[in-house]
Amino acid sequence: TTAFVYNVVPNTYQATHGNPTGTVSATYVMMGLAGAFTPTRSGKVLITLSGQASSTSATGGLSNRIAYGTGAAPANGDALTGTICGNTGGQTLFNEGVVSAQIPFSITCLATMTVNTAYWIDDQLKIFTAGTATISGLTLVAVEL
Repeated sequence: TTAFVYNVVPNTYQATHGNPTGTVSATYVMMGLAGAFTPTRSGKVLITLSGQASSTSATGGLSNRIAYGTGAAPANGDALTGTICGNTGGQTLFNEGVVSAQIPFSITCLATMTVNTAYWIDDQLKIFTAGTATISGLTLVAVEL
């Protein structure tokens, strides 16, 4: 009997990010995380972004979602760009009447990327009513499957 050992080191990216400046925009804007990933095998990339979100409005909520693209990474506050990964409606969070409550979140999606092409990964964020929406304590992970 011949034993075959298939030992492939996975292609991964993991980084903690500083807290981007929040937004008062009721439409999604980019957070400027500039996560960097280049797929090398399948182009199927599992992306997870986790952290805490908050809103300065006691009656408000916020929504965020993952986006990725090629070329120059967007800066904090830039208009929407890239491809939305996962739920296009975003992950909606409400602070249930507590101003600036830190709400834990985790978003995971599966992206289809072109092999050997450099991509940026970012978060898109918006507020629902008045106030400022922020995200903090961020960890961004990408693993090629």
